[in-house]
Amino acid sequence: MSFKEKIISILFSSTLSRNTKFKNKHKDETCYIIGNGGSLKYMDLSLFSDNITIGINHLCLHKDFNKLDVRYYALVESFFLYPYCKNPYTKKYQVNILGGLFRRSFPQDKEINLFVSLTNILGHRLKNINYLYHFGRRIPDVKNKNISGAFSFMSGGLHAGIGLAINMGFKKAILVGCDYTFTPISNGHFYSMGPPRRGNKGNTNYQDLFNESKELIELSVITDQGSSNILPYQTYEEFTGKRLKYHENTEIVNAEYLGMLRKAVELKQYGSPI
Repeated sequence: MSFKEKIISILFSSTLSRNTKFKNKHKDETCYIIGNGGSLKYMDLSLFSDNITIGINHLCLHKDFNKLDVRYYALVESFFLYPYCKNPYTKKYQVNILGGLFRRSFPQDKEINLFVSLTNILGHRLKNINYLYHFGRRIPDVKNKNISGAFSFMSGGLHAGIGLAINMGFKKAILVGCDYTFTPISNGHFYSMGPPRRGNKGNTNYQDLFNESKELIELSVITDQGSSNILPYQTYEEFTGKRLKYHENTEIVNAEYLGMLRKAVELKQYGSPI
C-alpha cells in the first residue's frame, strides 16, 4: 500500500467500516443488476420487480425506475459528484453536467443505499450514501472484495454491482441492460437517440470480472434477441413471456434530463447523440 493509500486508510477507515452492516444481508437470495444498455428500450421494467435490484450508473433516468425494487445503487466513477470537473477530452474545467444530472435525478425520497467512490465524499449532499475505495487494487480480485476495506471491483458500474452482490450474500445475480455481454456486442444506452448498434463480435472486457466472480455468485444475463458467449443467457421473451417493444429515448426519459444530456454532448462531456 502506498503512502497516500495509508493516509486514506487512517482518515477514512471508520467511514468504510460502516459497510459491514451489508455483509450477507441477502444470503442465498436472487437479485437483478440493471444497467444502462439500449436493450432497455425494448423491455418492460415492471417485469423485473420480483427480486431486489442493484441499479448502476444512470438507470435512475428511466421513467419506469420506480417500478423496480431498487434497494442498492452503484455509481463509482472518481470525483463524479462535484459541481465542476476537468473534461478529459478538452482538458478544460467545466460545470459538471453529468454529475449534476445524477444529483438531480437520483430519487432522494426513496430508501435506496447509494454506493459511490470515496473520492466523492466532499462533492454532494445526497442521503443514504455509502463509500467504497480500492486502495490501489484496481483489477477484480476476490482476495480484495471487502466493501469495508480494499474493494477491487471499481472499474465500472457492473464491476461494483457484482462486487456488492457478492458481499451481500446473493446466491444469484441476473444482469439486465448489460449489453456489452451480448454476442455480438450491443452498443448504446437507453437514454441515447436511436436503437442500439450491433458490433461484429462479442466483448471480452468483462471476462476477468466474471472469472473472479464465478465461484462466489451465479451470474446470467437477459438479452434482447441474441446470445452471450461469456455468460449463461435467456432472451427477454423466454424469461418474461412478453415480446419486445421499442420505445425512443423521448418516451422513457424526462425531457429535462434529455436537455441536460444534450448540454453534456455540447460540452463534449458525453459523446452519443441525444
